[in-house]
Amino acid sequence: MLKEANYIFANLETPLCRGVTPIEKCGPNLKADVLTVLGIKAMGNIILSLCNNHIMDAGEFGIRSTLEIAQANGVSTIGAMTMLILALILGEHEIAKVIVDRMAEETGCFS
Repeated sequence: MLKEANYIFANLETPLCRGVTPIEKCGPNLKADVLTVLGIKAMGNIILSLCNNHIMDAGEFGIRSTLEIAQANGVSTIGAMTMLILALILGEHEIAKVIVDRMAEETGCFS
């Protein structure tokens, strides 16, 4: 049935990365291996939402890895704003946290 859909919208509740130390936080730190993208891609024309409370569990490396792997495999993503990426690249982690918090408030992303 999924193969027949024009688009599949799904939430990626974890960064896709390898060999990274998780950030310090209260609660579980999630991450999935980069090869997970192969199973995601096999589902069809998928759009992944990255707007959730675990996408930053592996810090800057995790979100960069996720975006790069998705793009390299033709998987579309939404929810990771350009300003967020810029803040992370510049090392402005407090600004990045504010952006993620605002994204959750303004878009109604809850998990």
